[in-house]
Amino acid sequence: MEKKYTDFRNNIYQKISGYVPGEQPESNDWIKINTNENPYPPSPSVVRVLQELAKNPSLLRKYPNPNGEPLRSSLANMYNLKPENFIVTNGSDEALSLIVRIFLDQTRTAAAPEITYSLYQTLVMSVGAKYIHAPMKNYTILNVSPEALEESGADVVFLSNPNAQTGEFIPLNILEKLISKSKKLWVIDEAYNDFVDIKPSSFLHILKEHENVIVVRTFSKSHSMAGMRIGYAASVNPVIMQGFLTGKDSYNEDVVSILTGKASLEDGEYLHKVIQSVQLERTRMMTEFLDRNFLVLPSEANFLLIQPPESKKAHDILLKLKEQKILVRHFNSPLLAKYLRISIGTKEENNELLKAIDFIVSS
Repeated sequence: MEKKYTDFRNNIYQKISGYVPGEQPESNDWIKINTNENPYPPSPSVVRVLQELAKNPSLLRKYPNPNGEPLRSSLANMYNLKPENFIVTNGSDEALSLIVRIFLDQTRTAAAPEITYSLYQTLVMSVGAKYIHAPMKNYTILNVSPEALEESGADVVFLSNPNAQTGEFIPLNILEKLISKSKKLWVIDEAYNDFVDIKPSSFLHILKEHENVIVVRTFSKSHSMAGMRIGYAASVNPVIMQGFLTGKDSYNEDVVSILTGKASLEDGEYLHKVIQSVQLERTRMMTEFLDRNFLVLPSEANFLLIQPPESKKAHDILLKLKEQKILVRHFNSPLLAKYLRISIGTKEENNELLKAIDFIVSS
């Protein structure tokens, strides 16, 4: 007899679909360039902290600092802000979840670019708020329109900069000019911001003048610490920060992540070296794909969005690459179906990818 289960979800949750993450293989013999992870290891300083923690396991017996100290103070020192301007979170996704829970409800509206990180929509709909897909400025190369976000009528705007699926970066002077006149709450998601060539690139450098902005960042990409789940949000608005403190879990970040995050943050020399390596490979791979008659969208992130030559379908290439144990990302949405998103790997991984691409395209 088939067992039936009661659906205890509320009306809101019955109408939404969960975020679909990229495939995570169980073995290590794959070239995994589908989820924008950093191909290089974290700072040696992180390893040293882990070794010290292994020698002092009693640190795990106690709860961590509820405010993420000493990582929070290190962030404040780096960006010339105050510790109370920061909240340390369990990955940047927790920061986004807190923003939605605290600042949105069924009477409010959020907007994001039509092509961006799909988790925004899932989170917004989970609290019953309305979600607006702001139209792109240019559908040929999928440019984001900040003006469309401002004119959307939304209460809260989510802007990934660089954009999560395309890699496009909107310069700070353009954003600041628009945001300084805006009455909306702007959430600027800077998950990939460290990979931007143009400096300064982070809104944190001009945050002091903008009380209607929350900057969200992560250690998952440039710091090579996706497995540790470290993120943070920053605002100079005390009302916003009080909202975070009220809405967060008691101890929302563990002591291992706090201490390793601090170590990574303070090893600026290693971070610069890793970022530069990714940028150099990004430039090389853009040239390699262009030479193969792929359309390559300009990217300031650690990935490329590419469109194969007309005779080849993106999804077919995805499947054939998977047969060779190479994972890339494909999205089924109408505007992205003809593209593949490829994370920047090591030089060796990228060479293997190009070799596989050449075989697939020529066959």
